[in-house]
Amino acid sequence: MDEKVGPDLSHPDSLIRLTSTVLRFRCPTVSHKAATSINFLQSFHTVGTHPATQKVLKSANSSRDYLVKALTTKKKSVPHATIASAAEAYITPINQLLLACRIQPESARLDKRLVFEWSTGIEDAERFFKSEAIMYELCMTIATQGMAVAGKGTDSCTGGDFAAASRDFKKASGIFDFLGDTQLPQWQAKGGK
Repeated sequence: MDEKVGPDLSHPDSLIRLTSTVLRFRCPTVSHKAATSINFLQSFHTVGTHPATQKVLKSANSSRDYLVKALTTKKKSVPHATIASAAEAYITPINQLLLACRIQPESARLDKRLVFEWSTGIEDAERFFKSEAIMYELCMTIATQGMAVAGKGTDSCTGGDFAAASRDFKKASGIFDFLGDTQLPQWQAKGGK
């Protein structure tokens, strides 16, 4: 009974390809007008004079510029991996800035208003939502990273690399868990809308 009868149909790629359906969602995007008006160095000019603070502000500016460029480029073929890494690079300085404002509220005095303007990427019509909350910027950046990592998984899945796709989907799931279980409840507790 060790003989094989017929072709070997147990190949996992065949089964996965047969049973998997992946949906590709657009990543959130930033309003071009608002993107050009955000400058952390100018906004925190008076209170951001310490060299370490200046370094964080410069890092936030440059990493945000890179993310905005990745999200707003006219080419539709910006790889999801590029968007995911740009979002990941921006999360650290924006989180440091948010933490500094929480620990030292007096450092949250702005010389120039910060108005963040994002579109979700999930809706049919692109609608931009505005907020002055740095927490909003952080949450939308985390959501962007999650959508980009999921998009990377979709690319891997359609390319037949199911192991890489499952790792990316697992990572995206963790990002959205963190967003839903940690970041959004914190924002809601602080009165965010």
